[in-house]
Amino acid sequence: MGSWQWAVPAIPVIPATGADPDPGRRFPAFLPSPDEVVCMTDVNRAIPATGPALDRAVEAIDQDLADHQYYPPTGR
Repeated sequence: MGSWQWAVPAIPVIPATGADPDPGRRFPAFLPSPDEVVCMTDVNRAIPATGPALDRAVEAIDQDLADHQYYPPTGR
């Protein structure tokens, strides 16, 4: 799935004993969402490692090929 190490420090930013620990609990669930996996793999050019994100990548590739009469676009 790639790496979010550049975005998430080793020490939690929001401690569980803080005034509002809920964002810290929700953040790990946010990272593997299809939108975030697609965003991450667009940047690192990896193959999406979750089923929903891979499905979206396949749809985008199929649409791109259909837009170009099933030939890869040139000049990119």
